[in-house]
Amino acid sequence: GTQEYPYLTCELGGGMMTSYHRRIHIDPRDAYALELVKIGSGSNLPGFYMYHGGTNPEAEVAGTWLQEFQAATMTNSNDMPVKTYDFQAPLGEFGQVREPYYLLKRTHLFLQDWGAELAPMTTTFPAKHPANQQDLDTLRYAVRSDGKSGFVFVNNYQRGAEMPEKKGVQFAVTLADGGKVMVPAMPEDVPSGATVVWPFNMVLPGGVVLSWATAQPVCRVTDGAETVMVFVAMKGIPARLAFAPGADVTVEGKATAGVIEAGADTQVDVAAGGQVTHVLVMDEEHAKHVWRA
Repeated sequence: GTQEYPYLTCELGGGMMTSYHRRIHIDPRDAYALELVKIGSGSNLPGFYMYHGGTNPEAEVAGTWLQEFQAATMTNSNDMPVKTYDFQAPLGEFGQVREPYYLLKRTHLFLQDWGAELAPMTTTFPAKHPANQQDLDTLRYAVRSDGKSGFVFVNNYQRGAEMPEKKGVQFAVTLADGGKVMVPAMPEDVPSGATVVWPFNMVLPGGVVLSWATAQPVCRVTDGAETVMVFVAMKGIPARLAFAPGADVTVEGKATAGVIEAGADTQVDVAAGGQVTHVLVMDEEHAKHVWRA
């Protein structure tokens, strides 16, 4: 059956060509929100059309071209340009690096470092789905979990629509052993246009558990007994982290306990089991320029 095969997506819309009368404007969040929705829905292999624009080659027969050609009334003669196939893609025809690239890179770094944990996680969908495309009030979310830990995916962006802010968002996640974890422990408002991923029961080096966070994991680098873990604080959502008991937690050098209010450019150090994890929380603008070396 279909459940025997992994779920993948082959043509997530990374942009769109100008085609005669159509002058489509691509919002940087179009591809970013779509990709995270698909991953949250269970996809383990996101593919794009297009991720990198290009140039149509010359045809072998003189006077003919290889562009998409639709000289039909029903498609409004939706012909593409003869040579350029830039597609407003995250990476342009001539290597231009555009805003969607930086947003997608954030997701791809996350998949590189947490993909092995995320891939076998099953997806749980809400009992109430949006009634239709015009239903902008129903919260759109999904949970991927292995029964012990996982990620909550929330999307409050839709192309061409102004999504209202969602007030008091909080999830009661039931675990395989019957226990529950509240993500987050106190309700948060999700701004219009936001797409977020919140982890819960994430195991850090040394065995310490990040119970939940309202900041999004980006990447991690381990060097011996030390790990640097980068999170991004999404605009309009306070970045809070809560660790399970059993670790020494310091914020900017000061010992702390309970829920940590991590403003942008905050470092939280967590020590347990002979390992130290430096959790660096940064704002969205700085997170765009994170490179994992």
